[in-house]
Amino acid sequence: SITKEKSDDTKRKARALQGKSRKVDSHLMDTFTRNELEEALRNLKLRKSPGKDGITNEMLTNLGTRAKAALLAVLNMSWRTGIVPREWKETIMVPILRPGKNKLIMWMSSLMQVSVM
Repeated sequence: SITKEKSDDTKRKARALQGKSRKVDSHLMDTFTRNELEEALRNLKLRKSPGKDGITNEMLTNLGTRAKAALLAVLNMSWRTGIVPREWKETIMVPILRPGKNKLIMWMSSLMQVSVM
């Protein structure tokens, strides 16, 4: 019957999708490579404000070989365990007055929240 054919077709498609999602999931579990770290460091935007730890992107891009290896080990440990250090989640909230809103009364209602990580 047509209903049975549709049901079988749907089951085949679902099995095919499950196989694909397993491949993606296993790939996402791979640890980061030194080349991936190097590429990420090259792509950092410079001249940005540091986070709460005071580390700038310039500092990260100028790390030596040993420091990069240590950073990679920490990142991979966090990735494998799913544990993100509490400090990595902390942000600094900076109130910034929106352009054109310079009256004191409007000040509080015209603030934008900017999170610096």
